[in-house]
Amino acid sequence: MSQVLGLKQVELYDNICSTDYNIICLTETWLNDLCYDHNLFPDCYTVFRSDKASVNKTRGGGVLTALSSRIRSCKRRYDLESCDECVWVEIPTSDCLNLLIGNHYFPPDANTENIANYFSFLENNLDTHNFRVIMVGDFNAPGFDWKSGLALPNSHYYSKLKGDAIYTSTCLLNLNQCIDNVRSSNLLDLIFSNLSDISITPIHSGPIKPDNYHKTECLYQKFSFYRKLVKITIKSDRLRWLKTVEENLKSQPKQFWKYVASFKKRNPNSIQLEVDGKHLIKPNDIDDEFSKHFQAVYHNPGPIVFPNLLSSSEFLPLASLSESDVMKAIKRLRPSKSVGVDDIPGFIIKGCTDIFVPILKHIFNLSLSQHYLPPYGSKQQLSLFSKKAKVPLLAIIGLYPY
Repeated sequence: MSQVLGLKQVELYDNICSTDYNIICLTETWLNDLCYDHNLFPDCYTVFRSDKASVNKTRGGGVLTALSSRIRSCKRRYDLESCDECVWVEIPTSDCLNLLIGNHYFPPDANTENIANYFSFLENNLDTHNFRVIMVGDFNAPGFDWKSGLALPNSHYYSKLKGDAIYTSTCLLNLNQCIDNVRSSNLLDLIFSNLSDISITPIHSGPIKPDNYHKTECLYQKFSFYRKLVKITIKSDRLRWLKTVEENLKSQPKQFWKYVASFKKRNPNSIQLEVDGKHLIKPNDIDDEFSKHFQAVYHNPGPIVFPNLLSSSEFLPLASLSESDVMKAIKRLRPSKSVGVDDIPGFIIKGCTDIFVPILKHIFNLSLSQHYLPPYGSKQQLSLFSKKAKVPLLAIIGLYPY
């Protein structure tokens, strides 16, 4: 059955817990590495998955086969999984004719040659004489009559090639298609088996409710193509519009300023306010009401008094800085950052480390010992040298006044 499990994990888990299926095969699961087995099935199931293989493919694909814990000693047959999205499992039986179940998904745009190569591989490796075989999946081969082995008159040539490749190999493997086409010619979900007593019974409701309209990968690719085309068109039209505005601004500036002036016209009655049943229209009255409101809500707490750090015993003494501490801080300066309040670029400080280290050490230790920071607007001395001089252009830091 074809479902979108990636979007309906909770619904699937709840419905599986209320059923008693021994084997569950799902196709087009849309799962990836972020979807875990324990979010899909309870612990009484062993889950075998083959998620979408293509890195660039973000939607669709993927198959899943879940076996109940009542089925013991089952194993996965990786030697039969030569296509991207298929899962083969082997289930032991009492008569030593073990059961092989293969779950497949072939996207609508699958390469016909790859499908033919896969079924040719099964002809040489799938032992239908010593195993019971059930091969299920969404093969996306519409417009093909599996009873006669002929394509329908109105079917696409591409569908005919896929149907011929699948039908020829399944006949050589003695596998019969077991689903009758009762609705239309677009029979996509197929079951091939060498069992003669197999019975197909459709159910009214599956583990999850199918979508009324399920977008295929082909339709989504078309949507992505046209969405990208629309974005490119919008971008080019905007650039063309900006270019037109710039040209009109040069050739007809009066129209531009007339357009700008239309937004500057003010309507004195555009601001209205309802306060205590009074309807205020004049801007001055509205300003007064806002002023009264903020005066009633906010108040000035007064100046904040900080404790005297020199006489207080509640604070630990601050350690002094060494030249190595200042050196480490200078090394962490990024030359690309903007200058500070002293307007000295970082690359100058890093280049003149020997000059700045003792000066900065003295300033920092003086600030820490006196519990006082230099004022923001401290004066600086700037010594400039001419470009023609032999010495480089330097800016010497002005010491903070103490």
